[in-house]
Amino acid sequence: MKGIYLFFAFATCFAPFSMLSAQESALPKVFILGEEEQVYEKLTRDYEETLLGACDGNMELAVEKWLGMMQEMESYAKKIRFELKGVKLWVHVFWNTDGTLEHIGFRLRPDSRNIRPEELGAFLSSFMNRYKFPVAHEKKYSHYVGVTFPTFLERVEK
Repeated sequence: MKGIYLFFAFATCFAPFSMLSAQESALPKVFILGEEEQVYEKLTRDYEETLLGACDGNMELAVEKWLGMMQEMESYAKKIRFELKGVKLWVHVFWNTDGTLEHIGFRLRPDSRNIRPEELGAFLSSFMNRYKFPVAHEKKYSHYVGVTFPTFLERVEK
């Protein structure tokens, strides 16, 4: 009898993960880079345009918009009392043509503050439901970059 309970406990805990792999379905809105590689590779092919391309090759504009999103993310974290200080990660962000966030893939860097990936994923999911990137483009676009919190901004005047 004890074996049956253990089987059901195991199946209940891991069923969502095994079903996702078996179905080879779409990635969740927020996912960990390095998992579900085949689906991720297809997603990257569907988002051929980059943030720089969506900003018509204007590097200054692309950096300004990206840093603006990082500032909004930090403001949102502060508002909901979620601590981002010391978090370092690689992120791959995917936007729809209207600037809404479609997916965020992330992987914590080895030098990051210790944080549970599930908590960071929940934060990112909550953020992306409330934020719209201020760049619209005729194609879906993405950006892959390393991120460190807090974001320090220093503008050098010309």
